[in-house]
Amino acid sequence: VSLRLSGRIDRAALHGALHDVMVRHESLRTVFPERDGVPFQRVVAAEHAWVGIPVTETDETALDRAL
Repeated sequence: VSLRLSGRIDRAALHGALHDVMVRHESLRTVFPERDGVPFQRVVAAEHAWVGIPVTETDETALDRAL
């Protein structure tokens, strides 16, 4: 996911908001591991679901490379 934001960003607030959305929606916590070559659906418990999200500053000319 890529977001274009301008101005000062409160990284803690951004991470908190994204975490709240992930906790609220099981589909964002769903993974598809394999067992004996067969994929299956598993919903990760909310308390174990956080994935670090990098926040990077870039300009328009370097955007493709950054993504």
